[in-house]
Amino acid sequence: MGQLGVGIQTGLVVDGSAVALTVPTGAAHAVIQVRTNDINWYVGSDPATSAGIIEANGAKLEFMHPDRDQRNVLTALRLIRNGSGAAVVDVQYFD
Repeated sequence: MGQLGVGIQTGLVVDGSAVALTVPTGAAHAVIQVRTNDINWYVGSDPATSAGIIEANGAKLEFMHPDRDQRNVLTALRLIRNGSGAAVVDVQYFD
């Protein structure tokens, strides 16, 4: 399981267009904290402001499977705001 931090991405604004993460070299796992407003997400396709897997303000997404490299998931992950207000997320990446 990833134990060593290999990067952070703070203050990523998630607004009305789907955004991808900037996954650093060596990252295989991540924890994403939703800091403001709600978000929608999908892996492999773009969510919409009214469709996707909803994560509420304060939620934490963990891509930390102990036996699987999650890099492909992280690079295919797309986030968008849920509703009308922009959201902000922070990400900690691990090896």
